[in-house]
Amino acid sequence: MSLRRYFVRRLRRLEPPYLINLAVLLALAVASGGLTTMFDRLPNLAASVFYLHNTIYNEWSAVNFVAWSLEVEAQFYLIAPILAIFYTARGQSTRISLIAGVALFMSVIYVFNLDGPLRYTKSILALGQYFLAGFMIAGLMATGKLRGTRPSAAYDAVALFAFVTAICFDLGWPDPRLHAMGVLPLTIFFLCVFRGRVILAALRWPPVFTIGGMCYTIYLYHFWIIKAPVQAFDINEWAMGPFGILIFDLVMMAFVFAASSVLFAMFERPFMNRPSTSESRG
Repeated sequence: MSLRRYFVRRLRRLEPPYLINLAVLLALAVASGGLTTMFDRLPNLAASVFYLHNTIYNEWSAVNFVAWSLEVEAQFYLIAPILAIFYTARGQSTRISLIAGVALFMSVIYVFNLDGPLRYTKSILALGQYFLAGFMIAGLMATGKLRGTRPSAAYDAVALFAFVTAICFDLGWPDPRLHAMGVLPLTIFFLCVFRGRVILAALRWPPVFTIGGMCYTIYLYHFWIIKAPVQAFDINEWAMGPFGILIFDLVMMAFVFAASSVLFAMFERPFMNRPSTSESRG
């Protein structure tokens, strides 16, 4: 695949739904009285459109704050062709060692900069190890190394433990510095999932991968979908008690999936069509 085709495909896939999302949220902010006019947020909008809000303002996007991670993803897509240099190394063990070494180095640097500015902590410089781990796992999948082992429930047990550990690390428990090392248990989780039985079968269940196909839309809109009924009905989830919270969360999950299905069909699915033959040859 040519670099031109690579960047066009990424832009075609990500940008239109994102621009629509920013426009919708900005219009809702004005309609709800949160903003006097759209012009109040035009500089923030421009920075968000070009995935530069974290870098320029050193704070979450004033239009859609959840999109901070999309800016990191965009940074990865820009340097991904350069990272492919790892695959010029001879021997899979050499490639894995190089990728793992760089990822570990980045994690260690992040440990000592957890309190750094947001333009660093929410950038590819601080979080690049997660993408490198994905690079490594994708390489193993492409060569069949993760599928060559007979599935075993033992891998499911290790994967479950690694997943719980990753959550604890992300929360900075039992030590805040572990937040920077979350890539380690997550890598173990994915390596084990592809060799396990139960978790992999669950991920292959049609409703699960259907939701996975809508993850971009869910990601962009979930907070606002939840916020709408909470504000409209003045809901205080924490006053419901444990059982009430459970019921509320289940209802909201169903609501998010239902609303996201409609938004996905309207604003994302149209841009998932494959490019024409002439574009593909470009």
